[in-house]
Amino acid sequence: WDVSGIYFNNSATGSSTAGIVLTGGGDPPVTADAGHSVIRNCRFTGEANGIYINGGPGFLTIQDNTFYFFDSSGDIAIKAGGSGGTGYGSKVMNNMFAANLTHISVGATAYGWEIAGNRFSYIDGGVTTTTQISLSTGNNNSVHNNYFDLPYTTNGISAMFVLGTNDRWYFNEFATAVTTTIYSFGAPVS
Repeated sequence: WDVSGIYFNNSATGSSTAGIVLTGGGDPPVTADAGHSVIRNCRFTGEANGIYINGGPGFLTIQDNTFYFFDSSGDIAIKAGGSGGTGYGSKVMNNMFAANLTHISVGATAYGWEIAGNRFSYIDGGVTTTTQISLSTGNNNSVHNNYFDLPYTTNGISAMFVLGTNDRWYFNEFATAVTTTIYSFGAPVS
């Protein structure tokens, strides 16, 4: 699948509903699989999730999209769940995340992901983001060259970033209250 230039406004509630649902067929796939899908230049807003990835389809590309106002309890801009695949080789690049309670929460299906060049808001449209990126039980992911609109010294910042095993975090930029820029090598900590 190659999805481009579409506005998605998901009005359905529920943890597995979304503007787009990508389903994996296992590793290796034994049923239909959304692996290698490309989602670019789209806008996502509404309830529940912008993109829900179920079963770990691999080599996804989520690029140049805007995710905003997933601001109700439990809403997540990009969420992965289910079991049966690793989601290996997926890329989340050059997206804008604004006014979401949780920007990205992908857990165990995040294996070998690259998250790069994205802009993540902290306080936007009256919404304070509680989770920026959660890779929880994933592993071997690369998070680099992203822009986070919160100071590196924000109280409780380590709770906003949940790392997986052997994840690599480098050269991410954080905002400051002054005109200087703070770059981070490694995981943000309080």
